[in-house]
Parts: sequence; C-alpha cells; structure tokens
Amino acid sequence: MNLDTLKNWDQSKSKRNAQAALLIKLVQRFPDMIERLNAV
Repeated sequence: MNLDTLKNWDQSKSKRNAQAALLIKLVQRFPDMIERLNAV
C-alpha cells in the first residue's frame, strides 16, 4: 500500500474504499491476518 494513500486517509484528504476499510478492520481484529492471507 502506498504511504501517501495512508497519509491522505489519516489527514482526511481522501476516503478509504470499502475493501480497504474492511481489510484494516480485519487486521485490527486479527493482527496475523496478513500472514494468513500470504499463506493462501
């Protein structure tokens, strides 16, 4: 993910799309989610 994208979200310069928002929620709830996804 592009660092500028994260900065824009953090500074409310742009909105997250639904897919990105869901992925962020999943990672917050399941910190090992990225490792799980890489294993697939």
